[in-house]
Amino acid sequence: MTKAILLDPQTSSIMPTEVGDFEDIQRKIGCRCFSCINFPDGKHVAYVDDEGLINGTEYGTMFNDEIYPEPLMGKILIIGTNGAGEDVDCTIKGSELQDLIEGIVRLKH
Repeated sequence: MTKAILLDPQTSSIMPTEVGDFEDIQRKIGCRCFSCINFPDGKHVAYVDDEGLINGTEYGTMFNDEIYPEPLMGKILIIGTNGAGEDVDCTIKGSELQDLIEGIVRLKH
């Protein structure tokens, strides 16, 4: 299992968690397909619902522009990476992650 951080914009929570394979990532963020956003530090990635804007998701997270310039809808899973595409334990702290978040957005459908 890999240590990770799960962001839930609907509840404004940042929680430590653990994940295994890609199906576990799907379960944690509640989607069938996901995209990967690389953090500028080269040591972390964010897994997000690839269909977050079209499947009725109401809440999203707005990161600073260095991370991603648009809201990322739905739950987000932050995992460490070794640069070779393999997941490793997340080393970012919750307080450090909060500094990268600009706010929570809510879309009305």
